[in-house]
Amino acid sequence: MRGFFACFILTIVCWSDQSVSAQDLAEQFGALPRFEDMKLSPSGKQVAVTENTETGTEVLVIDLATMTPRVKVPVSGLKVRGTIWVNEDKLIVRGTDTSGYYGSLRGKYEYSEVYAIDLKRQSAKQLLVGTKGISDRQSVGWIAAVDESGDYVYMGAPQRTFGRWEYNLFKVSLSHGKGVIHSIGDFTTLDYAVGTDGTLLARERYGAKSDEYILEVPGGVDGWTTIFRDKFRRPRYSLIGVMPDQKTFLIAATYESEQGDGFYLLSPDNPTLKPYLSESRGKDVSSTLSTNGIIDGFRFGGARPSYDFFDDGLDQIYNEFARQIPGASVYLSSWSDDKSKLLFTVYTGLGGTGTFFLIDRDSGGIQKLGSRYPDIPQESVGDVHTIEYAARDGIPIEAIVTWPPEIRPDEKSGLSMVVLPHGGPASHDTVSFDYMAQYFASKGYVVLQPNFRGSTGYGSDFYQAGKGEWGNKMQTDLIDGIDAMAERGWVDKEKVCIAGWSYGGYAALAAGAFEAGRFKCVISGGGISSLPRMVKAAYDRNGQWSTALDYWKEVMAGPDGGQAKMEVVSPVKYAEQFSAPVLLIHGDDDTVVQIEQSEIMENALKRESKTVEFVRLKDEDHWLSRRETRIEALAAMGAFLDKYLPIDENANVN
Repeated sequence: MRGFFACFILTIVCWSDQSVSAQDLAEQFGALPRFEDMKLSPSGKQVAVTENTETGTEVLVIDLATMTPRVKVPVSGLKVRGTIWVNEDKLIVRGTDTSGYYGSLRGKYEYSEVYAIDLKRQSAKQLLVGTKGISDRQSVGWIAAVDESGDYVYMGAPQRTFGRWEYNLFKVSLSHGKGVIHSIGDFTTLDYAVGTDGTLLARERYGAKSDEYILEVPGGVDGWTTIFRDKFRRPRYSLIGVMPDQKTFLIAATYESEQGDGFYLLSPDNPTLKPYLSESRGKDVSSTLSTNGIIDGFRFGGARPSYDFFDDGLDQIYNEFARQIPGASVYLSSWSDDKSKLLFTVYTGLGGTGTFFLIDRDSGGIQKLGSRYPDIPQESVGDVHTIEYAARDGIPIEAIVTWPPEIRPDEKSGLSMVVLPHGGPASHDTVSFDYMAQYFASKGYVVLQPNFRGSTGYGSDFYQAGKGEWGNKMQTDLIDGIDAMAERGWVDKEKVCIAGWSYGGYAALAAGAFEAGRFKCVISGGGISSLPRMVKAAYDRNGQWSTALDYWKEVMAGPDGGQAKMEVVSPVKYAEQFSAPVLLIHGDDDTVVQIEQSEIMENALKRESKTVEFVRLKDEDHWLSRRETRIEALAAMGAFLDKYLPIDENANVN
C-alpha cells in the first residue's frame, strides 16, 4: 500500500526508474489513467480518487493529513464515470455497464448505475435496486441533491407502474439502497430540482408527440404550476440548475429559441426569460459548476479552459494560480464545502500527463499530489501547443499540435503526420494529455487535431456553422490544416495518414472517399460509414418521436436536408474511390455507433478489391473503456502506421 502511494505522491522519483525502450508503447499509452476523477471531501481533509491497475479498478480514499490511504473499495465490474462526496464517511459512485437486453427490447444498451460507498464498513450498495418497478438492468438518473442528514439522496429514475413508464423522483436510503417515491412524474418528465431538505423546487417536462416543453414549480390544483411553456419540434430550453438565492432558475436556450443561444434567468415571481450569458460568439459554456444543484459558476471551452465564479475570491485564486503556469490548461476539479481548499488538475503542454494540485486558501500553500499517469516517463510525453489557421472560406480554425517527445526545434521540418479529428462532432480538443495523440507522437509522428467548424468551445455561431457540413466544409477544414502545417515547413504533405474515433472515424473514411490520394492510410475507429443507417438505428432504438432522431438528421444534413443529402456524404457509397489502405476498428458492445457501420464498410471495400483490415474489439464499448481492448486498438493502429507510413529515422526523430 505504501509502495504504490509513494509512487503516486512522488511521481518524479518513480519516473526516474523508467525507460521508453523497456515498455511497449501501446501498453504504456493504452493503459487507463492510473489515477482519475480526484475529488475533495466536504471538509477538505480527504480525497477520493479512482485507481485503475492491471488487476482492476478501485476507489481509493486518502487522508491528506497523513498522506496515507484510508480505504480501497473494489469496483472492477463498473466503468466508473464520476464520484461525489456525501459526507466524510460516505461516497457516491456512478458508472455504466453494457447489457444485452432490456425488457421487451433487443440489442445492447449502456446502463447507468449508482452506488453508495460506506467508508467505515468498506461496503458498496447499488441504489434503487430492489425498489418496486425498477429493474437492475435499466438506467437511473444522477443525484439531484444530497439530503442534509447525509442518510439519503434524491434522484430520478424511470419506474414501470401499472404497465406504463413514469419518471419519478425518489428519496433513496444510502444504507439499504431502496427508494420511496418523493414526487410522481409521468412519461414526459425530464428532471427535477430539489433542495437539500427535500423541498421540491421545479420539474421540467417535454412531450415528444405534443412538442411542448414545460417548466413547473410546486403549487396549483394538481400540485404543479407552469411558469414557462414552449412549443417546438424538440426542446429548445433546458433547466441547468438553481441560482444561489434558491428561487431563480438557470435556463439554457438553443439557437432555435426566440431569444437565441445562451443562458437565461427565470423565477416564479418573474416568469419571463431574462438574458444572463450569451454564447453566440467566442467561447461557450462547457459546464456549470454547482454544489448540490446550486450554481457556483461556469467553465468556458476552447483549447484552454477559463472560469467565471460567483465567488470573487475563487476568481482571484484561480487567475493567480493559472498565471504561474502560462500556456497551461488549468482545471478546478473540486473544492471543500467552505471553499478554503481547492483541487486543480493541470496540463502544462510541456510534457507530463496531468498533475493534481491542492491549494489551501487560508495558508496560501500549494501542494502537488501527483499525476494521472505516473507510470509514463515524462520524456515519453510530447509537447502540446495550439496553432490557428484560416479555412478556405476565411473562418479561423484553432488546432492542437502534439510533437514527438524530445524533438529539437531544428528537427521540426518535413515530418510525417497523423491528422486526428475529434469525435462528437459536438466536442473539441484541448491542451491536455490525449493518450491516442501521445501514442502516435511517441512513434515519431507529429499529430494535428483541428477544432473544425461544428466543434463546441468556440461559441454557438461556430458550432452552428457545422450543421449539414458532414463531408463538406467540416472535411475541408481538416485539409486546410494539413496545408497550414506544410506551409510552416513542419510536415511533408506526401507523408500524412488520418485517424479518428466516432465522428473522427467518419471523417477519416470521408477523407479516404473524397480526398483520394491525399493520405497514405486511413484509420477509422467506431466510425460511421452510412449516415442513413445511423439515422435508422436511432429510429429503431428510440422511435419516430425521438429528439435524438431529429438531432442527427439536422446535424448530418442540415435543417433542409434529408435522405438524399445523407447518401451523398456516406463513405460506404464511394468504396471504389478509395486509394489508401483502410483499418477499421470497432467494439462489439458499441451502443452509439453499431458495429454494422464498420462491417458494411469492410464489405464495400472488399467488393472493390481495396486494401482493408478489420479489428473487432470483444466486449468493448464506444469509448474504449477497457484497458485490454484500448491497448489492442493502439497496437493495431501502430502496426498499420508502421506498414503504410513508416518513420524515416534519418528525417524524423523518435
